[in-house]
Amino acid sequence: MDIQKGLKNKGMIILSIFIGHFFIDFYSNIIPPVLYLFSEKLSITLAQQGIVSAFIIAFASVFQPIVGYFTDKKTDGWLLVISVVWIGLFMCLAAIINNYYVLLIAVALGGLASSVYHPLGSALTIKLSDRAKGTSLSSFLVVGGLAIPAAPAIVLPLTNIYGLNVLVYLLIPGIFAAIIMYFSGVHKITIEQQETKKEGESKLSIYKIMWLFLLVVIPTARNIVFRSIVTFGIQYMTLKDITLSLAGITITMFLFAEPIGTFFGGFFGDRLGHKNILIISGILGAISAALAFWSEGILTVICLIFMSFFFCLSNTPTVFITQSLIPKNTNLATGLVFGLPMGLGGLGAIVFGKIADSIGLISTAKYLIVPVIVMICIIFMIPKEWKEA
Repeated sequence: MDIQKGLKNKGMIILSIFIGHFFIDFYSNIIPPVLYLFSEKLSITLAQQGIVSAFIIAFASVFQPIVGYFTDKKTDGWLLVISVVWIGLFMCLAAIINNYYVLLIAVALGGLASSVYHPLGSALTIKLSDRAKGTSLSSFLVVGGLAIPAAPAIVLPLTNIYGLNVLVYLLIPGIFAAIIMYFSGVHKITIEQQETKKEGESKLSIYKIMWLFLLVVIPTARNIVFRSIVTFGIQYMTLKDITLSLAGITITMFLFAEPIGTFFGGFFGDRLGHKNILIISGILGAISAALAFWSEGILTVICLIFMSFFFCLSNTPTVFITQSLIPKNTNLATGLVFGLPMGLGGLGAIVFGKIADSIGLISTAKYLIVPVIVMICIIFMIPKEWKEA
């Protein structure tokens, strides 16, 4: 069905896409919290557990640009419905797997569904929204952001009581979500890219390639800081004489500030302009980061939470600005600035940990201001309008 014919039920379709996104991100995050149970069951080492997590991140995020590139020519809504069931099957049934290498294959295949859903789901959300497209996209991102802390909050108590095999039953709500998506009509939507390429026009100019690289650096820098804080934040705060309980609350608030910042970034981007929000995000985020890394006590706690909020104001604007650079490849654009930086941020956190082993956590944290400065420089370089190149 053409996108215009789907506008009659667009509200229900968008809602169903949001529901699907929640379960995509929920299923992507149910395995890492219970890897210690897989350790007991499969006798796997800490390093092997890390590889399982790395496989999930790689196949769920790093492959998004590739999927986006191949789906830009034709976006099929039915892929969204299939993706929810697909990831649910592989992640939930992973609980009954008795071989480490089969587990790796399962989480990798399941992760691919996330790489399919994110660029397609965000593209359809934008195309189905008449006005306030930034608010719609940020709402899409917020739903996924809420699923990330929800996964361990649900999975850990259940597995503690009923054991690892209880994950199989978590497939049921995902199936219901897919049914809701089906009856909303999202599976009928097809968007085909019309070829309007002029003679002699290159698919992607050097100008656009350069700016795509720079735009990817913005969320990558932010994700390096975020992954480092989430991974080492509690240890960092305890070294600054912050109690363990307060450090735990701070990391929780840090995570919940992310979807809140994402929502307001899209909301105000529709009204004030996406580049303006990007500038505000960079400046206020940098100030919060500097204070967090060079302060002590409760000020560190407050600044870490504000840093998360301010930096995440840039999530939606970055997607829109990148899509405006390559308007015929919106799925690719979303994958480049949303999926790929997540994987790169994880690698950055590994490097952070290696440096911290050598010079200490508190000293290393101050070096996180370097990617922040790089990010701000790129933000101020972004032109008001892209050149036709």
